[in-house]
Amino acid sequence: MGNFFSTLDVNERKGTNEIEDETRAIETLLKSAKHRRWDRVWKILGTPNNPKRDRLFNVIPENRRWGILHQAIYWNNKQVLLYLLRYSACDSEIRTKQCTSECGDTSGKSALEIAEQYQYMELAEVFANHTSKREDQSIPTFESYDNYDRNTSLGLLAVSLAAYKHTFHPKPIDPNKSIIDILGDIFDDINHSDKRWREVQDKVCDSVYVVCKENSSRIKKSSSRHEIFKNKIDTYTEEENKMYTFLNVAFRRQRDKN
Repeated sequence: MGNFFSTLDVNERKGTNEIEDETRAIETLLKSAKHRRWDRVWKILGTPNNPKRDRLFNVIPENRRWGILHQAIYWNNKQVLLYLLRYSACDSEIRTKQCTSECGDTSGKSALEIAEQYQYMELAEVFANHTSKREDQSIPTFESYDNYDRNTSLGLLAVSLAAYKHTFHPKPIDPNKSIIDILGDIFDDINHSDKRWREVQDKVCDSVYVVCKENSSRIKKSSSRHEIFKNKIDTYTEEENKMYTFLNVAFRRQRDKN
């Protein structure tokens, strides 16, 4: 299997990255929400009217089961919930990973469903009166190649790499490397190690689960390095696939914001 990343034009390989810093920010964000340190959460996200790193709002990294919205529900904090829902980046439908809590199985649950499961009916009513700003956006799900912006697309990949950095790239990442070169390093690492592709397989299944359980199961059934590459590519590129629509909408939102 050839390395696609080595064939890219040199101009596409220039650049730097902030993945190590972004990884630390994600870890602090989720840990702070888990421990009710909302002051630290706001320091990272900024405010709804003046956001900073709101691109991290919906991230559920490799070592977490819930996002920050779910944590607000856990703490039964209506004030914080209302404030979080004001962020335009907030996806109120974001689902949890596979997990069990003291209230039972909370796998693949939205914040509303968790509120109902904990019987926090006042918080559940908040969602009944809430209209997501993201749902109001009419965004096509197909991006023609002529309009494709590699740098915009790499922004989403950078966040994904930061969220799963310890799995995808266990060693420190050179801040002077481009995202394309980092992806090439990851590809080479996985492509030449039976252990590594299985480690990555588990985490990819974990991350895909919050969007589509069927695709997560599909990747999990991969029995070889070749098969996992194929199933991952199919998951992200088949047009009738839920993951394809999800990613294209995400790319469009990021492009329009930039």
